[in-house]
Amino acid sequence: MKTVVALLFCVLVLGGGLLAWQDGRMAGVPALGQDPAEQALRKRARELLEALQFKDFAQAASFARADSSQPAESAAAQRLVQRAFGLQPERLNMRNPRVTRVTLDSSRLRGRTYVRFTQEELNREGRAREREKALEAVFYWRRAELAAPWLLRLDVTSR
Repeated sequence: MKTVVALLFCVLVLGGGLLAWQDGRMAGVPALGQDPAEQALRKRARELLEALQFKDFAQAASFARADSSQPAESAAAQRLVQRAFGLQPERLNMRNPRVTRVTLDSSRLRGRTYVRFTQEELNREGRAREREKALEAVFYWRRAELAAPWLLRLDVTSR
């Protein structure tokens, strides 16, 4: 009986690890069969989500600029947040962000990242359930050539 339980435990742990690996949640470990362009775009999207989560709007705005030597305009990222999520940036608390899917076009020059997170509206009265909602968003990306970095287009679809 102990060996059956131990075997079942090992199978569950290995299966969970494989699932996390395939989903891209294990940072630095590429998923099986994942295109390097998809990996690069997934990483870029994770960095963008982290910048938005910690309200680093200057860093978030830099994802839309090809020339990183110029200072980014954080107002553009703040407008993006307000348009996409319907909240003023200072009232947005983004929790548990994750990239769920990445798609590329046939030229590998345009891409979309699908993300999910929990949005909490800060400074609002009411129950926690009324202030929180699960959101899905699609970020659109482009690059000039295959060797160029991915740049964020400033339009987002969210629901």
